[in-house]
Amino acid sequence: MRRLIVKAPLNLSIEDIDNLRCHDNEVIVKIKYCGICGSDIAIYQGKNRDTYYLGSRSCSSSWQRRKNCS
Repeated sequence: MRRLIVKAPLNLSIEDIDNLRCHDNEVIVKIKYCGICGSDIAIYQGKNRDTYYLGSRSCSSSWQRRKNCS
């Protein structure tokens, strides 16, 4: 899997995630499509540093799930 991460303002990086593990009460989702919103633009510009991951508007499917997840 891959993720898009903001390394610094105006600096994006696509990273491969190896050994992704799903624990109890967790679900890993596979994102098929993703859009951005105004909050994502603020993150990219460095105005909001609460998160480093973009793409809050997604179309996804369950990829892996563990017990106690419905």
